[in-house]
Amino acid sequence: IYDYLEKVLNLNISYSSKSITFEPFDEQAYQLFGDVSVAYSATVRSIVYLEKTMPFQYNISKHRANEFKFNDFSRRRIK
Repeated sequence: IYDYLEKVLNLNISYSSKSITFEPFDEQAYQLFGDVSVAYSATVRSIVYLEKTMPFQYNISKHRANEFKFNDFSRRRIK
């Protein structure tokens, strides 16, 4: 998708931001994860921006807090 955006549409992907919070389970989390010993989710929200600070990708992912591990590495090629 990124290749298409950059090479075909000539849009430049500039940067992203990511936040991680630990939130108590709500009704939906109990339905998805079931009854767990640690009723918190690690919630990761990320936004990817184009060159002129226009957001184009937004993602929310939820993980069981007691099994959550976060490693991050990103590299953009220089044109």
